Amino acid sequence: MNSDLSVEDVVRTAWCEVLTLPGADLGDNFFTSGGHSFAAVELMAKVEESLPIEFPFQPFLMDGSLGALVHECELRLTAGPRLLEEDRG
Repeated sequence: MNSDLSVEDVVRTAWCEVLTLPGADLGDNFFTSGGHSFAAVELMAKVEESLPIEFPFQPFLMDGSLGALVHECELRLTAGPRLLEEDRG
């Protein structure tokens, strides 16, 4: 990850690229902003290229907002492998 970019910047940039939007607010919902399941997979791949995490899919289903995705990515960065093990049960 480019150390000059925050997690929010990385996720927002990928979000806007995938949805071809000029910008996005933290409260924006991915699906009501034009996203669909294939676009969600594309967003996940873009974020995983930039951040050392497995991108969380659950926030898409539970909330779908940019803010929720950013928050979950930040949690995964700080939790590291432990969170991934908990996800896998």
